[in-house]
Amino acid sequence: MAWTLVISPLGRLHLEERSGAAPDGLTGPADDRIVRAFAAGPAAGLLHLGTTELQTPLPLPFGYARDFARSYLTRLCQTPGLSQGDPLCPIPPPSVEELGFLAIQAPPMKGLEYLNAAALSEWWAALDGHVRGEIAADGAGAAAAMRT
Repeated sequence: MAWTLVISPLGRLHLEERSGAAPDGLTGPADDRIVRAFAAGPAAGLLHLGTTELQTPLPLPFGYARDFARSYLTRLCQTPGLSQGDPLCPIPPPSVEELGFLAIQAPPMKGLEYLNAAALSEWWAALDGHVRGEIAADGAGAAAAMRT
């Protein structure tokens, strides 16, 4: 079985299992880790790709999702006051133009026709909410969470 990254008609990201080998599917040792992360939700899967799988060779759709998550994490790390323990406010998404440009850069994948700036904005908001929730649950603050 192979797992592929799919975009639903509502623009939501999820994994889909396909029988046999899929050219855009997971085929390496990271399969189980990625499947477990996405089982917790698309935001958890994105965060996992953008942190744990930074050096893992991935099929193009997974690499695209990882790059998206990394761009969020880069903006998060550049947030003023992050190291001072201030409450973490939502990280605004890139502009509609930037998100539109990111959407047209996506590799071929199932559901690509549903990917647009609005869908990417939702991915961003979900990832932001997930990360801020994890930081709040940790209790050590954003700067400490970014070091781990």
